[in-house]
Amino acid sequence: MDKIKWGIVSTGMIASRFAESMRLVPDAEKTAVVSRKLDSATQFAKKYGFRESYDDFTTMLNQAKPDIVYVAVPNDLHFKYVMQALEAGVHVLCEKPMADNLPQLQLMYNKAKEKNLFLMEGMWSRCFPAIRTAREWIKNGEIGRVLNVRAFFDIKPDRNNWQTWKAGVKHAAGAIRDVGIYSLAMAFIGFPEYPENVYSSHLMNEEVDEHSSLMLTYADGGSCQLSASFD
Repeated sequence: MDKIKWGIVSTGMIASRFAESMRLVPDAEKTAVVSRKLDSATQFAKKYGFRESYDDFTTMLNQAKPDIVYVAVPNDLHFKYVMQALEAGVHVLCEKPMADNLPQLQLMYNKAKEKNLFLMEGMWSRCFPAIRTAREWIKNGEIGRVLNVRAFFDIKPDRNNWQTWKAGVKHAAGAIRDVGIYSLAMAFIGFPEYPENVYSSHLMNEEVDEHSSLMLTYADGGSCQLSASFD
């Protein structure tokens, strides 16, 4: 079996979980990890069995030569790292939300197409067997026409054991961009088309939404009730 050389960008909580899960993938080679601080990268590499550690992404791409990188930095940095990796001819798996806006996303897709590279948003829930089955049922008409979707992802995190950047505007964060993306994903499974109307209500801290409620309505009479919160 050919090995796939993986590089991980970040040493945070999600990157750690990803590295742990790689033990279950026989063709995944733990090639390199990069962090802003070399000490963090070195400790991460030692803990999870990566061969090399770096404090500069360009150097990692040039020296470790990974086949694919997993990007798990804060939201606002996704575009920078994804585009740099694609430009270097490296495949990319990027944490959600992959982009800050549609123009960024289009540039990512265009670059991946130009370079003939794999590019995927790390929406793990879409890979769950239950979700795949539900999509097939809907596609094949086994449960009839979808009329309504209700999806709620509401948490109250331990503030002492949490990525605090998710509650600030600096890193393009907030509840709807962190946990609300999962609720929205369920809406698009039930209704692949775009909604006709979107109604929303938000409770804010000083910078971003800590709770968002949405109602989506569709031309055929369908609707979705969604929520996302940190409170």
